[in-house]
Amino acid sequence: MWISISWIRLGPLEFSCQSSRGRRPLIEKSGEDKLLQHHSKICRILICAGSLILLGPALQQPANAQTDVIVEDRRPARGSQIRQRELLLVRDVPRTLEFDYDIGEIAIGNPQISSVVVDRPRRRMVLSPLTPGETALLVFDTRGVQRDAVQLVVTSTDLDQFIRDLGFTFRDIEGLTSRRVGNRIVLEGEVYLQSDMERIQEVLRGNDFVVNLVTLSQDTQRILARRIRDEINISGVQVDTVRDRIVLKGEVSSDQEKERAEQIARIYVSGDRLVNVIAVNPDRRSARPARLIQVSAHFVELNKSFLRYFNFSWTPITSVSATTAFPRGLTASGRSFDLFAVVTDFLPRLDTAKALGVARVFENPTISVKSGDAASIQSGGSLILPITSPNLSSPAFSEPINIGVTLNVTPTADERDFVDMQVGVEVSSLGSSPRGTAAGDGVLLNTSSVSTTHYVRTGETVALGGVMRSAFTDVRDAPPNAPFTSGFNPSVQLESSVGNLFQVFKNRSITADRSMFIVFITPEVLVSAREASRSLREQMNLRGVRAFELDEIDELN
Repeated sequence: MWISISWIRLGPLEFSCQSSRGRRPLIEKSGEDKLLQHHSKICRILICAGSLILLGPALQQPANAQTDVIVEDRRPARGSQIRQRELLLVRDVPRTLEFDYDIGEIAIGNPQISSVVVDRPRRRMVLSPLTPGETALLVFDTRGVQRDAVQLVVTSTDLDQFIRDLGFTFRDIEGLTSRRVGNRIVLEGEVYLQSDMERIQEVLRGNDFVVNLVTLSQDTQRILARRIRDEINISGVQVDTVRDRIVLKGEVSSDQEKERAEQIARIYVSGDRLVNVIAVNPDRRSARPARLIQVSAHFVELNKSFLRYFNFSWTPITSVSATTAFPRGLTASGRSFDLFAVVTDFLPRLDTAKALGVARVFENPTISVKSGDAASIQSGGSLILPITSPNLSSPAFSEPINIGVTLNVTPTADERDFVDMQVGVEVSSLGSSPRGTAAGDGVLLNTSSVSTTHYVRTGETVALGGVMRSAFTDVRDAPPNAPFTSGFNPSVQLESSVGNLFQVFKNRSITADRSMFIVFITPEVLVSAREASRSLREQMNLRGVRAFELDEIDELN
């Protein structure tokens, strides 16, 4: 709709206006004006002026112009789903959410967990977490269609930052993983040191939102069980590991011993990780059978030898051969004959040698014996020497000589699980034949032995002795193959052949031998014969025996 003014004239006053449908005169005036008509024209002019002021914006548009109003339909497309998401909030830390559509109605499950302030002109809302917990927030657009479903998780601490702090704190501990599950943190893994386990428990103390699933390694638990058993040191008390728990079992003669064993174990294990199933039997002391003791011996013999040899010799006349030749027809009394000789080793010789040898002999015999009885174990072989004599018509042989390791032990265990041992260890080995003797005239037998008594706690290792033997031989300027006496064994004479007719020599031979013998003994008081074979099965990896034993345990359970 538009209005345009054609002309206005005041005097003889005429006014004309037209609409979009055409122009038509509003007032026509003759030459004579009356006062009433004059006032009527003035009122009409004022009415037209007011209309022009009210319709000013419409008069500025060009002819035939139109205004289109576009209404945006922001409803989700058919088949689309509501957007689901989770939002982690920290108590007393506000958070702003922005949306890409006009916000309509909202609904929150529990207003006590978080308050919501909606800023619809800017398409955003401000969340203010109040108390830890979880609630749901539903957001609708202006058409009433649900567009978002937000799961609000309010915690007292920033869980993501706490996970990063845990990773930095335990960066030197291998095998740990942490993850967030809802409003909790789960820490899991396996550690190998008891100190690491105690450190983790100390750091997580007071943080109830952290679930600690860290366990101690089975190997570490077995070592810890042996340590607890040694500290308890009560006869009949056994310490085993079942899953992640330490179990005290066995039989004692009084309640005081049972309480003492539990109090000592509490030093190493706290909480419900310790299970005490020790039985009390006052008649146990009189009905107790003889105890079984396992003795393990580790002994080492170190042999170190050094040889340095220098020899210079020149023997041009070691062997001479001469022949004579007579001409034909002459006798031995004739004047004409020929003589020639053969000379060997005319050039001088220089021989040098330097050698260093180290030998290590390691043995580990193990034996189980009843307390108070003697036990002996021999590992090695026997040497039988032939006996030669012109008076013997048939060959004869000497008594067998044991070569190897011989362990003789008599252990006795008391009520405190201490072991009183009488130990004798002998190590023998076959040496080289002495110089100057025939192959069958005799052999050199090297023997090392230790005999002692000791009083030790079960499971402890003691060094029984160290024997060191040294020998040094220095031969200077001895004629080649000439007899001389060895400094290592003066009773052995080294022979030589007849000297040469002409020789020049310079030699020196240095030989140094050193040997050291050390013995380590470890007694262990056992409860049954099964424990005596357990360590042997682990060393030999007898999987079949172990599987058979596990089947028996399952049948008993």
